Amino acid sequence: MKLLVDTHYLTYRQYAILKKTMEFGALLQNCFQSGRKVSRNISCSRTLLREAEKHGQTDLALFPNPGSSNIFVPRSEAPRQEDLDRLQEFVNCSKRLLVLTGAGLSTESGIPDYRSEGVGLYARSSNRPVQYQDFVKYPEIRQRYWARNYVGWPKFGYFLPNSCHEALAQWERVGRLHWLVTQNVDALHHKAGSRQVTELHGSGHRVMCLQCDQRMSRVEMQALIVHHNPDWKAEAGDMAPDADVQLTTQQIQGFKVPPCPKCGGDLKPEITFFGDNVAKETVEFVHKKLRESDGLLLAGTSLQVYSGYRFAAAASDQGKPIAIVNIGPTRADKLAHLKVDSKCGQVLPYVEVS
Repeated sequence: MKLLVDTHYLTYRQYAILKKTMEFGALLQNCFQSGRKVSRNISCSRTLLREAEKHGQTDLALFPNPGSSNIFVPRSEAPRQEDLDRLQEFVNCSKRLLVLTGAGLSTESGIPDYRSEGVGLYARSSNRPVQYQDFVKYPEIRQRYWARNYVGWPKFGYFLPNSCHEALAQWERVGRLHWLVTQNVDALHHKAGSRQVTELHGSGHRVMCLQCDQRMSRVEMQALIVHHNPDWKAEAGDMAPDADVQLTTQQIQGFKVPPCPKCGGDLKPEITFFGDNVAKETVEFVHKKLRESDGLLLAGTSLQVYSGYRFAAAASDQGKPIAIVNIGPTRADKLAHLKVDSKCGQVLPYVEVS
């Protein structure tokens, strides 16, 4: 079963252009209809840029570059050289490494997480993520979710990968990384060039219908929302994880949730919500890749959620060496052969692979 799903991604430069000129939505839709992916290296990208330049739309100063702000990264100490040396040896000894990443990688790109000490959503706010059963059951919950997600998407959807994502993509290119499993839904590993990836909790870049087999990209969903809400506007509050922003009840009034264009059903991001379960076939696939591997590296994940911890426990049961790079304690510390208690960006890019 193939679990790696290609989806439509815009580069930072392309999105900066599209955000400034809404009429490029039609050109973007033509790309989708002709079967061309909007990605890093295709002719459609060059077409977008040429058309934008004709209109003078080349302002790129819309979003911060990755690493320019660490407000969502907990305080940490720089790694000790002896720990870096031990991690280098761990990677050198592995020929088929499985890497499991979590929110601690994406916070370094400016994306907030839920649980980081002092800076995560739970520490900064009393707000909590929507529960799966509530989303499915209550139309007002779906309205609130999509209104907030719609406002947050123009920023969340176009964050850039950081040096950690780039480093892991390089590990794959040279054949050191056997498979990458991520708990994140931001697609930053794909944007960095990783291809052997399983998105354990899905992706915010894809949308599904709860009643039929309809699928669409999140970019297409944004255009659909605009079509159903031509006059609705709201200013974003603080950003939360997963493209969520804070809006008041008054701000949400009048927002219309688009129905599935195929069957009229309810649309949901292809994300495993809190209270839902990771698909059985996804779990089985990751266990297969774990059995094929000769070591497990946990990067930027505290493994407080069982869906990730189960793989660390399985690796331990199989006698595989485990290394952890994470700020603060993790649920798998007792299983690890090596722990580097530092920011991933101070560690992963400095591991040499060949």
